[in-house]
Amino acid sequence: MLRKNIVALILMSMFGMSVKAQSSKTVKRDRTLNVPNKSLTLRVYPLAAIDILDPTILLGVEYRVKERFSVLLNAGYNYFSNYYQDKKAVHGFIIRPSARYYTSENKRFYIEGELHFKKQVFKMYDWLGMDCVNNVPTHYMLTNFDFIKKALGFNAKIGRVAALSKKSNKVSLEYYTGIGIKLKQLYVGKNAPENSCYNIRDFFGINDNQNNNTLLPNFCLGLSVLIQL
Repeated sequence: MLRKNIVALILMSMFGMSVKAQSSKTVKRDRTLNVPNKSLTLRVYPLAAIDILDPTILLGVEYRVKERFSVLLNAGYNYFSNYYQDKKAVHGFIIRPSARYYTSENKRFYIEGELHFKKQVFKMYDWLGMDCVNNVPTHYMLTNFDFIKKALGFNAKIGRVAALSKKSNKVSLEYYTGIGIKLKQLYVGKNAPENSCYNIRDFFGINDNQNNNTLLPNFCLGLSVLIQL
């Protein structure tokens, strides 16, 4: 986990320096990305579908309220996960509403505030702690049960939009980075016996315990393809 955060911080620093340099050198020569007010833009996130931990089909829409201000809604379906190795199956969803302000005259650079909610249900067949007191079991039972992970948080993001064609703004490429905070919640599902508890090591070797509500930093880095409707 620490290694992943360090890499993300390095990439964010490089991105920030790039944005600063480009804002002074390229804004004048880049043509303005004119998007009509009250228009919709479809957003596709190709990297989300090949994510190492939680591959997700993620799509979104952007509604341009005013010349520099827009609201967005991204939603996705999580169909696989490497977060826990002992799961039988997993399904989940993600919702990310946000608001964006384009800071540059050519409407290429922006800042964005984003809410983040994610829920995953892991289908498990494992030893489940029984008759637990303060998450300490008196004995174990091998059984099927659901292990649920939720995350709720906020991200502050910066990004840049680049048209793929010199003649049209219909299709654009966007890349972004950001930092935020999230609350992670873990618990067994309703199909588990009463007073049961469970703990498991995640992809990074960290022990995840039921009822373990943890406040964590969150880093985001990615790109999306934009199609103006």
